[in-house]
Amino acid sequence: MSYQDNMILDEIGENDAEMHKDAIKNAKRYRFKSKQEAARFIGYVLDKTMLWCGVMVVPGMDPKMVDRQLAVQNVIVEPRNKYKGENIWRKGLYIYKDDVIAAFISLPRFGSPGSKLALDQHPAWWVITNGKV
Repeated sequence: MSYQDNMILDEIGENDAEMHKDAIKNAKRYRFKSKQEAARFIGYVLDKTMLWCGVMVVPGMDPKMVDRQLAVQNVIVEPRNKYKGENIWRKGLYIYKDDVIAAFISLPRFGSPGSKLALDQHPAWWVITNGKV
């Protein structure tokens, strides 16, 4: 039974928003020269985070075995793509362990000079995460 079972929808939404704020508060921004390099990093962080949550995924593993491990460890991986505008950086993977956000991994984004998302003077690909690195 989840602690959310006794919550109304508004409370669940507020709780999720607070967990999200906490997750991004501890997140770091990582810069990459290419989108492919950023994508490899996402895979690395996802693997490390899954191991931290008790789920081991190996290449070629039967998806049913992965689903079973996720269920046994009470882990949910939720892709979120609903954000727009200045919140677009929030698009990505949200990993829940025991109904609490264990990690956030953004999709790769491209930042250019003068934008709020720029890392420095030069455009670059970047990923924001509080996942295991």
